[in-house]
Amino acid sequence: MAYNFMAYASFGAKHYVEGIDWASRALNDVSRYPLVYHNLAVCPVGAGEVDKAKAAFDVGQELAPEYFKRRLEGMSSYAQSEDRKRVTTFLRIAAGLQDPSAADALR
Repeated sequence: MAYNFMAYASFGAKHYVEGIDWASRALNDVSRYPLVYHNLAVCPVGAGEVDKAKAAFDVGQELAPEYFKRRLEGMSSYAQSEDRKRVTTFLRIAAGLQDPSAADALR
């Protein structure tokens, strides 16, 4: 769980490559935990690795469709509105619902 929290914090700090690393570590411990796949979907978008983000989104969506549906609708645990917008946009990109260029201004 600590690794996943570090991935979450890395996303918030815009340290996307670190976020990928932390989430990958978490995956080794909790391979079916949807929040890990959420971080593995948004951090790669920040790092410009949209294909990896899409693959992680697909797994997460399969594990927890309702969780990912709510996140795509804008539900977020980030306190700052700019972070909520960024995480929703990046997740929508990972889902193939938004053009990857939408991430450029938010990185």
